[in-house]
Amino acid sequence: MIVDARGKSCPTPVIMAKKAVETAGGQEVVVLVDEISAAENILRFAKNAGITAEISQADGRVEVRLSGAAKSGLPSAETFCEVGAESSGAMRKGRALLVTSDRIGADEELGGVLMRAMLNALAENDILPEKIILMNAGVKMTVLGSDTADALKTLEDRGVDVMACGTCLKYYGLMDADRRGRVSNAYEILNVLLECNVSPLI
Repeated sequence: MIVDARGKSCPTPVIMAKKAVETAGGQEVVVLVDEISAAENILRFAKNAGITAEISQADGRVEVRLSGAAKSGLPSAETFCEVGAESSGAMRKGRALLVTSDRIGADEELGGVLMRAMLNALAENDILPEKIILMNAGVKMTVLGSDTADALKTLEDRGVDVMACGTCLKYYGLMDADRRGRVSNAYEILNVLLECNVSPLI
């Protein structure tokens, strides 16, 4: 399996490498990156995960070859970024994403597919919002076992503040469910909406 992580800043190459290793089931994964520093970040992940890794350079590109099955319970991807890497620089301070549904658009099936695709893409994106506000049916996506919970976990690991409306959680009977994100309230959400540059995901 070949993973092209060129042009990505840490922790994205590490996240992509981790997902590929989990999918490959022990088979070799080749990760392409731009710089040795990015390859070394992946090496740190490999050492922590208990898999073998080898760096090589050819034709102006850097390759990291990974093989083996990664152990579970690994720390967040940022942990493996070198000191001084611009992992946090990708976050847009004062930028919030407002999500008020568990799908995009009116079509239930297509809308669910689109929402999952958008959150998965955001989880691997170099540019991140500072906060994600989940309201109305959007809070359903925080529940463990949902198709979007893993993406929200990745976003949390990367430093995004995932806020779930407490009133909405109570309405849907999810207050006691195992969830991603944290419970917020109308006062806090209102102030974020007033203070931040908010983009709706609808």
